[in-house]
Amino acid sequence: MRYEYRIKSDIIRDEQDTEHEVYGIAAYDITTNTPIKIIGDIFCEREAAEWFISLCNRLGLSIEQLDEAVEDVICA
Repeated sequence: MRYEYRIKSDIIRDEQDTEHEVYGIAAYDITTNTPIKIIGDIFCEREAAEWFISLCNRLGLSIEQLDEAVEDVICA
């Protein structure tokens, strides 16, 4: 199975009920165009999410490595 990573955005509310857009990553099966795995709320900035997703796609990151890659980028 081949994957394509795409950006996922969500709106969250803070304690003051202010809305914020946050970004995550979604792995899609390129054959069926269906999401296989979604990890939301990783980044506050769209540019950072786009950079990470581009890197994952360029490196051909396997879905088994995705959790560890997300953990690494959060801790960096």
